[in-house]
Amino acid sequence: MASGFIILKDRSCYAPRWTGFDGIIRDLIREIKNLENSTELKLILERKIPSNTEEEVEMCWGYINTNGKTIERVLDLRGLSDSNHKLFWTGIQKVYVNMIKFGTDYSTLNPIIPKEMLKRKKLSERNSNPLEHSDWNKLADEEFEMLSLIEK
Repeated sequence: MASGFIILKDRSCYAPRWTGFDGIIRDLIREIKNLENSTELKLILERKIPSNTEEEVEMCWGYINTNGKTIERVLDLRGLSDSNHKLFWTGIQKVYVNMIKFGTDYSTLNPIIPKEMLKRKKLSERNSNPLEHSDWNKLADEEFEMLSLIEK
């Protein structure tokens, strides 16, 4: 059951199971952490998944963090700065290449997840009908929140 949601720039949604959402975010963090200017994106991504401490409460579609705040598993890529957006997709490409090259020694995540994300990125850039490649039957709202290090 889909319970992690990644919204692309064309307002379409890729919705893997929550374990796939967490897995791709963890693998992505590993790939970008040594890239130049990746600190902000790394911190944004770290806030989207639980740190697996005993104080956090897991709910599949989200979790309650150690501050008692409910965090939904939603990553709206429209809220990333242009540089973070580029870093995100560079990292996803690296994740996919390393999954193919190293298999389960690299990650236990199924490589179909980053492959599907890269496919949908291409479709969204071609100005195709976003509903044709979205896991939702409607597009995400036009309004979105900028993702930054500033807590709201």
